[in-house]
This record gives sequence, structure tokens and C-alpha cells, in this order.
Amino acid sequence: ALYRATSEAFVRLRAGVDEVEAIRSNTRLTVSCSPSFAIRWLVPHLGSLRQIEPGLEVHIAAQDQLVRPGVTSIDVCIRFGPGDYPDVIAEELLVESLTPVCSPSYAERLALREPRDLLRCDLLHDNVLADHPKHLGWPEWFEHVGLDHPEPGRGTGFSHAHLALDAAVAGHGIALGRQALTAADRQTGLLISPFDLPMPSGFTYWFLRPQTPRQPDMVRKFHNWLVEALAADRPV
Repeated sequence: ALYRATSEAFVRLRAGVDEVEAIRSNTRLTVSCSPSFAIRWLVPHLGSLRQIEPGLEVHIAAQDQLVRPGVTSIDVCIRFGPGDYPDVIAEELLVESLTPVCSPSYAERLALREPRDLLRCDLLHDNVLADHPKHLGWPEWFEHVGLDHPEPGRGTGFSHAHLALDAAVAGHGIALGRQALTAADRQTGLLISPFDLPMPSGFTYWFLRPQTPRQPDMVRKFHNWLVEALAADRPV
């Protein structure tokens, strides 16, 4: 008797919840990206996205695993890598470069005046894509600038790029920073580039979307904002 009395109410409640979810899904975009990109770039820039697209609700899924957009709840992906992503549309966002970055106090304490001074620095390494044949790090950077470092692989290593950069901000050494991940700290002065000697990273930031996006208008708006915001961070 209780079931008969309440079942219609629950059916109506379920319909109402479904309607709310449908409304939310029209404005919510779930974005997959690495924790480093989320922490160091995407989250700090969300304010400008809200100003430009106040109706666009972004859900950030920070994960190292490469997921395929459109198959799960993920709408689009931002990935740092060599490309060659099957079964999706991949659009190039930013060809990354690497340059030494450290805190101003560290540069002053070690009197960093020329690239040769880095031979006596504590080197900070991030191990992102370290097993990939295109991966570049300190050994390649010293070769790039024509210096012979006796042990360029020594120093503190980190699983994620944002951890190496946090260590650099804290004054624990000097890191090879990506342009996108260091832009905000370079603007505020938390990190500086003692030498203007960037090196191509060998990798690119990519925007991945399914062949048929669930919300094509939302994907287009987010992509347009992303391209413009990344371009605005490029060094002049």
C-alpha cells in the first residue's frame, strides 16, 4: 500500500532530477589534463574563462592516465606529448620549450651570471615522459648550450613537473621549466629565468576531442579561450 502511494511521487522526483542533470550537462564541460597542467596553468586561469564564458561550467579531472574523450564522462583532453592520438581529433595548442628557472634568492645566493654557473647548482629533474625517446632534460640542455657537465643526471628527481617547480620556488635548486607551467610564477617574480636560453622540449600540448562531441558549442568556446589564453602567456 505504501509503495502504491509513493511510487508515482518517486517517478516524478526521478524525472525532475533527470531534467536538472540535462540542464547542467548543457553547460558543464569535463576536461581531463595532467595534475601539473591543472595546478600550474588551468586552475589559475579559470577566472578569465568565467569572465568570457560565465555560463560554461568546467569540471577538471586531473589524471596522469591518457583517457579517450567521448568514451567516458570526459568531454575533452589537454595532453603534453608527442602527438599520434588515435580515434580522436588532435589540435596543436603549444610547442613547448624548456628553460632554467629558479627563485630570485637562489640566483642571488649562487651568483648566477652565465650558463657556466649552473655547473655548481643543485639540479631539479622531473621524470615526465622520461622513458620516451624524445624526452629532453638537463643532459640535453647542457649540450644545447655547449657546456660539458660531469654529472648532468644527478640531483633531486620528481614524478611530476609541478613538484620540481615547487622545489625551485622554495629555493632548493634550479629546474628546467616549461613555458606554460612557469608563466604565472615568472610574472609574479616567484621564478626567474637567469639566462634566456630556451631549448625545444620535444613535446607539444594537444587539445583532444571526439569526432562527434557531446556539446560541440561548449567544446568550441573552451578551445577558443584556451588558445587565446596560452598565446597571451608566451614571452614577448
